[in-house]
Amino acid sequence: MVSARRGRAARPFSPRPDTAAPPHHPDAFIAPVAVHGPMPGLWFEEFETGRTISHEGRLKLTMEDNVAFCRLTRNTQPLHLDEDYARTTRFGQIVVNGLYTFAASVGMSVGDLTEGTLVANLAYEDVVHPAPVFPGDTIRVTSEVLEARPSSKPGRGVVTLRHRVFNQDHVEVCRYRRIALVQRRPEAA
Repeated sequence: MVSARRGRAARPFSPRPDTAAPPHHPDAFIAPVAVHGPMPGLWFEEFETGRTISHEGRLKLTMEDNVAFCRLTRNTQPLHLDEDYARTTRFGQIVVNGLYTFAASVGMSVGDLTEGTLVANLAYEDVVHPAPVFPGDTIRVTSEVLEARPSSKPGRGVVTLRHRVFNQDHVEVCRYRRIALVQRRPEAA
């Protein structure tokens, strides 16, 4: 076996009997996703300009998840992690990492919009956090189709979406534009 890095021979991964290979390890097996029936995401032709989708799911942002996200992203900002420090700020308490709120909201929209039809996310633009999110807040997401245009490549289209994120008090806590390349319906390609 040859490693993809610098042509060195790679050692086979042998986890402890009670564990599996870490998901990032080249020997880790990721089962393919089988889609049965209609695609849950939208084909390019289904993105109608002006359409707004209120995603049904809600997500409670816990302190534990906030800490885990900060660890994964190497973010040591005390505003997100240190209660004593956070009490001295204008917020008076820990603020959830804004990138966690942003990333979670993208994920919350995938099932209704692009699951199984996404080719690539091309850009995220104008990300704004107009209000803080605190541990224990519950968020919901809406998505508006701003534009849908055919791609220069066959079988694809470019969709521009405006995502808005609200807390349990209906206060907008994040908004951004997402530009995605999605598949056209096979018979329309």
